[in-house]
Amino acid sequence: MVSRAEKIISRSLRAVLADLPDGAGSGDSEPFRAVLSGLEFFLPHQVLREIYPEWDHESLDGIMPLLARKTGQGEAEIFGLCILISDQTVTPIHVRVQVAASVDEVSCLECRLGERGKRGMVRMPYDSSSKMAKRLYALDGKQAQIDWVYKVTFGQRRLSAVAAEGPQQLDELLRVSPRLDRPDWVAERNPDFGPWEQIFYGEFDGHRAKRVLVKVIGE
Repeated sequence: MVSRAEKIISRSLRAVLADLPDGAGSGDSEPFRAVLSGLEFFLPHQVLREIYPEWDHESLDGIMPLLARKTGQGEAEIFGLCILISDQTVTPIHVRVQVAASVDEVSCLECRLGERGKRGMVRMPYDSSSKMAKRLYALDGKQAQIDWVYKVTFGQRRLSAVAAEGPQQLDELLRVSPRLDRPDWVAERNPDFGPWEQIFYGEFDGHRAKRVLVKVIGE
Protein backbone atom coordinates (compact mmCIF):
# COMPACT_ATOMS: atom_id res chain seq x y z
CA MET A 1 0.00 0.00 0.00
CA VAL A 2 1.36 3.42 -0.99
CA SER A 3 1.93 5.67 2.02
CA ARG A 4 0.95 9.33 2.29
CA ALA A 5 4.63 10.33 2.21
CA GLU A 6 5.21 8.39 -1.01
CA LYS A 7 2.17 10.05 -2.61
CA ILE A 8 3.47 13.48 -1.62
CA ILE A 9 6.91 12.73 -3.08
CA SER A 10 5.42 11.46 -6.33
CA ARG A 11 2.94 14.27 -6.93
CA SER A 12 5.29 17.04 -5.86
CA LEU A 13 8.31 15.77 -7.81
CA ARG A 14 6.25 15.50 -11.00
CA ALA A 15 5.25 19.14 -10.51
CA VAL A 16 8.86 20.20 -9.90
CA LEU A 17 10.24 18.41 -12.98
CA ALA A 18 7.38 19.09 -15.39
CA ASP A 19 8.97 21.97 -17.32
CA LEU A 20 12.65 21.35 -16.56
CA PRO A 21 15.18 20.03 -19.10
CA ASP A 22 17.50 17.23 -18.02
CA GLY A 23 20.40 18.54 -15.96
CA ALA A 24 18.59 21.66 -14.79
CA GLY A 25 18.52 22.58 -11.12
CA SER A 26 15.19 22.32 -9.35
CA GLY A 27 15.45 25.59 -7.42
CA ASP A 28 13.45 26.38 -4.31
CA SER A 29 9.68 26.12 -4.54
CA GLU A 30 6.74 24.90 -2.51
CA PRO A 31 6.53 21.57 -4.45
CA PHE A 32 10.26 20.97 -3.94
CA ARG A 33 9.96 21.62 -0.21
CA ALA A 34 7.11 19.09 -0.18
CA VAL A 35 9.43 16.54 -1.83
CA LEU A 36 12.01 17.08 0.92
CA SER A 37 9.36 16.76 3.64
CA GLY A 38 8.11 13.53 2.10
CA LEU A 39 11.64 12.08 1.88
CA GLU A 40 12.27 13.13 5.49
CA PHE A 41 9.62 10.60 6.57
CA PHE A 42 9.81 8.08 3.72
CA LEU A 43 13.55 7.33 3.90
CA PRO A 44 13.88 6.37 7.59
CA HIS A 45 10.44 4.83 8.12
CA GLN A 46 9.90 2.92 4.87
CA VAL A 47 13.35 2.39 3.39
CA LEU A 48 16.18 2.30 5.94
CA ARG A 49 14.22 0.45 8.66
CA GLU A 50 13.57 -2.41 6.23
CA ILE A 51 17.29 -3.29 6.29
CA TYR A 52 18.99 -1.51 9.19
CA PRO A 53 17.44 -2.26 12.62
CA GLU A 54 19.16 0.73 14.26
CA TRP A 55 16.81 2.98 12.31
CA ASP A 56 13.99 1.75 14.53
CA HIS A 57 15.38 4.31 16.99
CA GLU A 58 16.49 7.00 14.57
CA SER A 59 14.80 9.37 12.13
CA LEU A 60 15.41 12.55 10.16
CA ASP A 61 14.59 16.09 11.19
CA GLY A 62 15.25 17.74 7.86
CA ILE A 63 17.10 17.51 4.55
CA MET A 64 19.29 20.41 3.43
CA PRO A 65 20.00 20.07 -0.29
CA LEU A 66 23.21 21.57 -1.60
CA LEU A 67 22.56 20.36 -5.14
CA ALA A 68 19.30 19.20 -6.70
CA ARG A 69 18.77 18.56 -10.39
CA LYS A 70 16.62 16.72 -12.90
CA THR A 71 18.47 13.64 -14.13
CA GLY A 72 15.90 11.97 -16.37
CA GLN A 73 12.25 11.18 -16.97
CA GLY A 74 10.49 11.75 -13.63
CA GLU A 75 13.86 11.51 -11.92
CA ALA A 76 15.88 13.81 -9.68
CA GLU A 77 19.14 13.76 -7.76
CA ILE A 78 19.51 15.43 -4.35
CA PHE A 79 22.91 15.78 -2.66
CA GLY A 80 23.46 17.53 0.63
CA LEU A 81 23.07 17.13 4.36
CA CYS A 82 20.41 15.58 6.56
CA ILE A 83 19.67 16.24 10.21
CA LEU A 84 19.55 13.21 12.54
CA ILE A 85 16.71 13.66 14.97
CA SER A 86 18.36 11.89 17.93
CA ASP A 87 21.10 14.47 18.51
CA GLN A 88 20.48 17.18 15.87
CA THR A 89 23.78 16.49 14.13
CA VAL A 90 24.21 16.51 10.35
CA THR A 91 25.65 13.93 7.96
CA PRO A 92 25.86 13.65 4.16
CA ILE A 93 22.99 12.26 2.07
CA HIS A 94 22.70 11.45 -1.63
CA VAL A 95 19.36 10.41 -3.12
CA ARG A 96 18.30 9.52 -6.64
CA VAL A 97 14.56 9.14 -6.89
CA GLN A 98 12.28 8.41 -9.83
CA VAL A 99 8.50 8.53 -9.61
CA ALA A 100 5.98 6.70 -11.75
CA ALA A 101 4.48 8.60 -14.67
CA SER A 102 0.79 7.95 -14.02
CA VAL A 103 0.40 6.65 -10.45
CA ASP A 104 1.47 8.17 -7.14
CA GLU A 105 4.40 5.95 -6.20
CA VAL A 106 8.19 5.88 -6.14
CA SER A 107 9.32 3.53 -8.90
CA CYS A 108 13.06 3.63 -8.21
CA LEU A 109 15.20 4.97 -5.38
CA GLU A 110 18.88 4.98 -4.46
CA CYS A 111 19.71 6.32 -1.03
CA ARG A 112 23.21 6.82 0.38
CA LEU A 113 23.41 8.27 3.87
CA GLY A 114 26.17 8.91 6.40
CA GLU A 115 29.91 9.02 5.83
CA ARG A 116 32.03 6.40 7.57
CA GLY A 117 34.78 7.81 9.77
CA LYS A 118 37.42 6.37 12.06
CA ARG A 119 34.97 6.31 14.99
CA GLY A 120 31.82 5.35 13.15
CA MET A 121 29.50 7.60 11.20
CA VAL A 122 30.64 11.21 10.81
CA ARG A 123 28.20 13.50 12.62
CA MET A 124 28.76 17.24 12.90
CA PRO A 125 26.89 19.75 15.05
CA TYR A 126 24.20 21.59 13.15
CA ASP A 127 25.89 24.96 13.70
CA SER A 128 29.07 23.59 12.05
CA SER A 129 27.31 22.22 8.96
CA SER A 130 28.83 24.89 6.68
CA LYS A 131 32.25 23.22 6.98
CA MET A 132 30.89 19.91 5.75
CA ALA A 133 28.83 21.64 3.06
CA LYS A 134 31.93 23.22 1.48
CA ARG A 135 33.56 19.80 1.20
CA LEU A 136 30.45 18.24 -0.31
CA TYR A 137 30.21 20.92 -2.99
CA ALA A 138 33.63 19.81 -4.20
CA LEU A 139 32.40 16.20 -4.41
CA ASP A 140 29.56 16.88 -6.83
CA GLY A 141 29.72 14.09 -9.40
CA LYS A 142 32.18 12.19 -7.20
CA GLN A 143 29.78 10.89 -4.56
CA ALA A 144 31.23 7.38 -4.98
CA GLN A 145 34.38 8.65 -3.22
CA ILE A 146 32.40 8.88 0.00
CA ASP A 147 32.49 5.74 2.12
CA TRP A 148 28.75 5.58 2.78
CA VAL A 149 27.46 3.89 5.93
CA TYR A 150 23.93 3.22 4.66
CA LYS A 151 23.15 2.23 1.08
CA VAL A 152 19.73 1.14 -0.13
CA THR A 153 18.45 0.65 -3.68
CA PHE A 154 15.07 -0.58 -4.80
CA GLY A 155 12.94 -0.58 -7.92
CA GLN A 156 14.00 -0.45 -11.54
CA ARG A 157 14.92 2.77 -13.31
CA ARG A 158 12.57 3.72 -16.14
CA LEU A 159 14.38 4.91 -19.26
CA SER A 160 13.12 7.00 -22.13
CA ALA A 161 11.83 5.15 -25.20
CA VAL A 162 15.06 5.73 -27.14
CA ALA A 163 17.42 4.96 -24.28
CA ALA A 164 15.52 1.82 -23.33
CA GLU A 165 15.89 -0.04 -26.64
CA GLY A 166 19.31 -1.56 -25.90
CA PRO A 167 18.71 -2.34 -22.20
CA GLN A 168 15.31 -3.79 -22.99
CA GLN A 169 16.84 -6.36 -25.36
CA LEU A 170 19.60 -7.13 -22.86
CA ASP A 171 17.03 -7.54 -20.09
CA GLU A 172 15.44 -10.35 -22.09
CA LEU A 173 18.73 -12.20 -21.83
CA LEU A 174 19.80 -11.20 -18.33
CA ARG A 175 17.16 -10.06 -15.86
CA VAL A 176 19.19 -7.61 -13.76
CA SER A 177 17.50 -5.73 -10.94
CA PRO A 178 18.21 -4.74 -7.33
CA ARG A 179 14.86 -6.27 -6.46
CA LEU A 180 13.38 -9.56 -7.63
CA ASP A 181 9.76 -10.60 -7.11
CA ARG A 182 8.32 -13.96 -8.14
CA PRO A 183 4.97 -15.43 -7.05
CA ASP A 184 5.82 -19.06 -7.69
CA TRP A 185 9.34 -19.73 -6.48
CA VAL A 186 8.48 -21.66 -3.31
CA ALA A 187 6.67 -24.99 -3.27
CA GLU A 188 6.58 -27.56 -0.47
CA ARG A 189 8.88 -25.28 1.55
CA ASN A 190 11.63 -25.48 -1.07
CA PRO A 191 12.74 -23.23 -3.94
CA ASP A 192 10.79 -24.19 -7.05
CA PHE A 193 12.95 -23.24 -10.03
CA GLY A 194 12.65 -24.45 -13.59
CA PRO A 195 15.32 -26.82 -14.96
CA TRP A 196 17.44 -23.90 -16.20
CA GLU A 197 16.54 -21.25 -13.63
CA GLN A 198 19.03 -19.94 -11.09
CA ILE A 199 19.53 -16.72 -9.10
CA PHE A 200 22.92 -15.00 -9.07
CA TYR A 201 23.96 -12.06 -6.91
CA GLY A 202 26.39 -9.68 -8.60
CA GLU A 203 28.26 -6.94 -6.74
CA PHE A 204 29.12 -3.90 -8.85
CA ASP A 205 29.75 -1.29 -6.18
CA GLY A 206 33.01 -2.37 -4.58
CA HIS A 207 33.82 -5.05 -2.04
CA ARG A 208 31.76 -3.84 0.88
CA ALA A 209 29.56 -5.63 3.35
CA LYS A 210 26.02 -5.98 2.03
CA ARG A 211 22.77 -7.56 3.18
CA VAL A 212 20.39 -9.59 1.08
CA LEU A 213 16.79 -9.25 2.26
CA VAL A 214 14.52 -12.22 1.47
CA LYS A 215 10.79 -12.02 2.11
CA VAL A 216 8.57 -15.08 1.78
CA ILE A 217 4.84 -14.43 1.84
CA GLY A 218 2.25 -17.20 1.77
CA GLU A 219 0.59 -19.94 3.74
